[in-house]
Amino acid sequence: MEIRLNFKSLYMVNWQQNKKIIITGIILVIAVGWYLYKTSNPPVIPFMQSQSFQEDMVGSAEVPAVARKGSAAMPGAAGNSLTAPLAYDAAGVPESLSEVPTADARKVVQSGTLDLVVNKAEEAATQAQALAQQAGGFVESLQIYEVVDGQKSGSVIIRVPANKFRETMDSLKALAINTENEVVNTQDVTAQYVDIEARLKNMRAEEVQYLSIMERAVKIEDVLNVTQRLSDVRGRIEQLEAQLKLLKAEVEMSSIVVNLTAEGDIEVFGIHWRPLVVIRQAFRDMLKSLAAYADQIIKFVFALPVILLWIATWGVGLLIAWKVGNRIKQRWFDKDTNIH
Repeated sequence: MEIRLNFKSLYMVNWQQNKKIIITGIILVIAVGWYLYKTSNPPVIPFMQSQSFQEDMVGSAEVPAVARKGSAAMPGAAGNSLTAPLAYDAAGVPESLSEVPTADARKVVQSGTLDLVVNKAEEAATQAQALAQQAGGFVESLQIYEVVDGQKSGSVIIRVPANKFRETMDSLKALAINTENEVVNTQDVTAQYVDIEARLKNMRAEEVQYLSIMERAVKIEDVLNVTQRLSDVRGRIEQLEAQLKLLKAEVEMSSIVVNLTAEGDIEVFGIHWRPLVVIRQAFRDMLKSLAAYADQIIKFVFALPVILLWIATWGVGLLIAWKVGNRIKQRWFDKDTNIH
């Protein structure tokens, strides 16, 4: 009996020691992992990943001094750096930025939406097209469709000059029996417009400087490096020109969406009832619901493999935990029961 008690006491001591070792090991692993996570790489701020930020950082590292107006980096100077620095004016402001013209007027993008009830959708669509052409605009899209029993509805998207926007909206409303909805949206894009112009001016100045460097380059390696950088600059210039062209088009030409619904009123006890309008709206809502349902099914089907992988991962993890728990139970707790 005394031997059993001694063995039991020894077992309890070993269990307590192993328990402390396990807990200490877990704490050490967590602490080391947290320390490595904190000291490995600093968190990357989203704007630091942008191309413009990285280019600014590279440019600031390669240009040791501020270049005055008319200066350009030459091969063999400043450590054979081929980076073309920006030219600065006497006040220390980049020349390209100091010469950016101030916009005389705000750059505003206008858009409107009209829901009109008309006698005949086809005639109203033709009249809307004529109004757009009279205003100096054009029809972007035109759609006429039959709802039920020969009743047609449609939608027209037109673009008109910005200074004709309000006048065209009023003319379109004059075509309708009733204007059910009118929405006008305006977006000030002046800051975006000026920013693109400034960046484009900088890129063009940089292109000129690279061309000047290429004329003076002697080594083949220098010529190849300048050619590569010149190609990159020209690619960015093309992108900025496309963005500026699109923004100019949106500012100069306002868009108007006109939804046309054919009149189908039925007067019952003095109440005007438009069943065709209700049917059209209900049909549209049904299509939206079906589209949303189909989208969810498609997302679920494509996400199903990932869901199954997660289920398998959790299942394997729980199975391993269950087996480890049983092993610990059999090794320690069942042994304790046998000693008793």
